[in-house]
Amino acid sequence: MYSTKKLIEFIRKAVPSFSGVPQKKVYLSRNKSPKHGELYENTNVSADPHIDFFDDIRLDDERKLELYLQNNGFEIVCPENFKSLDDQIKFMAEVKVIASCTSAGLLNTLFMQDCQTMIEFQVPLVALRGDGTWDQSLHDFYHPISYVMKH
Repeated sequence: MYSTKKLIEFIRKAVPSFSGVPQKKVYLSRNKSPKHGELYENTNVSADPHIDFFDDIRLDDERKLELYLQNNGFEIVCPENFKSLDDQIKFMAEVKVIASCTSAGLLNTLFMQDCQTMIEFQVPLVALRGDGTWDQSLHDFYHPISYVMKH
């Protein structure tokens, strides 16, 4: 909690003050994210039985989820499309509801105003460990940020 609070304080010093009331409902798409499938396919490591998949796709049909959310008033955003970090920060300061599957994109919540809403479609991540074995786990990186920011 302490380090999360310090991180948010640091960002708030660097980010221009917020103006306006957040109105946007945004889904952060991984459509343009590299999938890293080739990293998993080209390894000669046998997997433990608890490993369910060997790619970084994360959702079976992200387009179907995007259409559902679009039909419910969400704007679909690829973070890679922002021209600058400044544009991204200004945009996120206007977001009332942010949604995404587990991904680094959810760090954008740090640029939102306090007391907004974050929806994480939590998915397991698979990675090759340094010792040559596979790991599949759920990551809780965004819970402390949401808690401190009162999302």
